[in-house]
Amino acid sequence: MIMRTWKRWFTALVLLWVADNVGRCDNEARLTVATVDEQGTTVTDVSVAVTVFRPKDPLNPWAGLKEYYVEGSSNWNGEFCATAEEVSPFVGIGILKDGYYKSEADYEFTGRPVDGKWQPWNPTIPITLRQKVNPIPLYARRWDSLDLPALDTPIGYDLLVGDWVAPHGKGQISDFVLTFNRRYVLPTDCSSTFTLAMSGEYDGFVGIPDQDINRNSKLRFPREAPQSGYSIRSIIWSFDVGPGGGRAGATCTVAEKHFFFRIRAATNQSGQVTSALYGKLVGPVEHDTYATSGGIKLTYYVNPTPNDRSLEFALDQNLFTKLHYHDRPREP
Repeated sequence: MIMRTWKRWFTALVLLWVADNVGRCDNEARLTVATVDEQGTTVTDVSVAVTVFRPKDPLNPWAGLKEYYVEGSSNWNGEFCATAEEVSPFVGIGILKDGYYKSEADYEFTGRPVDGKWQPWNPTIPITLRQKVNPIPLYARRWDSLDLPALDTPIGYDLLVGDWVAPHGKGQISDFVLTFNRRYVLPTDCSSTFTLAMSGEYDGFVGIPDQDINRNSKLRFPREAPQSGYSIRSIIWSFDVGPGGGRAGATCTVAEKHFFFRIRAATNQSGQVTSALYGKLVGPVEHDTYATSGGIKLTYYVNPTPNDRSLEFALDQNLFTKLHYHDRPREP
């Protein structure tokens, strides 16, 4: 059985809908899942699990929901048709095949029921499978709430050692330079900025555009970092709550939430990069204004082989061998 790790907002949405519409869970639903690869070619014999929801107690919507699974495999045409009776309009889809990354999607029937059937009736939901091409060992680390050793001062962090540089840690090279500034009077009158900067002259970030992100696949990002375009030298995230709780808001100096980066870049006499390490930074990057030392949240991956831009991570081959479970990335 392909189990779906549901997003909290999706489960809450289903629960709220059931609370207001428990009497409408007696409709039938049908949809067809179409499985294709990244080139749009049909992929057959894919394991498909379609998850539907029914109230545990039709007379008591607050008793919670129960998940039911309609399972099977895609046919010669790459399609699997699922039908379920007496369900809500919210559906989860999970697909799995050896040699590919797991993909998941959510779907909602938005039309009014006709003759006891959710509309649109039997829509085709295309889902792309991404092949496992070349997963490799990387330095990969997740910061769930990283505390800076000092405020209002730039501090270097060695991405391959996984520690601050001296005198705050055992790091040797300042790949990232972090600065956390904070003004705090009251919970309703405070502000903060978190700056993530590069130290090397030819190091930098490049944003990953939305069109290059596959949000349904376990492997969301391109397998390889670009060769050029690393023009962003620093990124600043800010949060401000004005006196009395007014003007609350978060801003960032760049639009993208995820980035590729280049570090330890060396050049020739013409200024051309001849050697560098490449990595990816997975956001959204967050910091905690109410924490006294930053509470930074992000995930990074680094390929330690110079000039190798491959960033498809083998989850079971992390080059950080002694990470706590909470510090290990969950995605390739």
